[in-house]
Formats: sequence, C-alpha cells, structure tokens
Amino acid sequence: MGKTIYINGSLTSSVLLRLAEPGTRVVIRDFSCIFVDEQTLVKYERSGGRLEVVYPANLIAVTVNPYSPTGFSVKSRELVEALEKFVSVPVIDVLEETAN
Repeated sequence: MGKTIYINGSLTSSVLLRLAEPGTRVVIRDFSCIFVDEQTLVKYERSGGRLEVVYPANLIAVTVNPYSPTGFSVKSRELVEALEKFVSVPVIDVLEETAN
C-alpha cells in the first residue's frame, strides 16, 4: 500500500520527481497549482504514482487566437477544426468572435 501526500500550494516538476515511488498518490487542490512538464508527469506515472486534484476543472470551451505576437499566424478555420478533433467542448477564435 502506498502513501497519499497532499500538497497545499504549488506542485513543481522537481517536487514530483522526488515523490516518484510506486503507489504514491499526490493530491493537489486544483489544476492551477500544477507546474509540471509533460516528461516529468509521464516519468512519475510510469513509476507507479498517481496525481489527483480535489477540485477538477469544468472545461466549457477552448479559445484560440491564430495570431502570434511575433507576427506568425495560422488559418483560423484550420486551427479551430484541428482542435475540435481532440476536445468535446466548443473551440472559439477570439478574434473572429469579437469581429461579429
């Protein structure tokens, strides 16, 4: 049987790696407290650890802006359609919506 550790504050990659043991369950308040890169999370989960949140997010939409501050842009419709394949909520181009 593993340990359950509640983190009251921010969870970083370095902390999560130190807790990587089989059966360890780390509990955090909500997603806004998690500052962990994908590689660290995968390593933690492969070690047998679990990461849980007390208050899960209720995602109601995803917003996109097809224009980068550096001048790069993508076609809005293509971006929205690509994201819609991966999420089950509306995807909204913020610039298109404000123009209407």
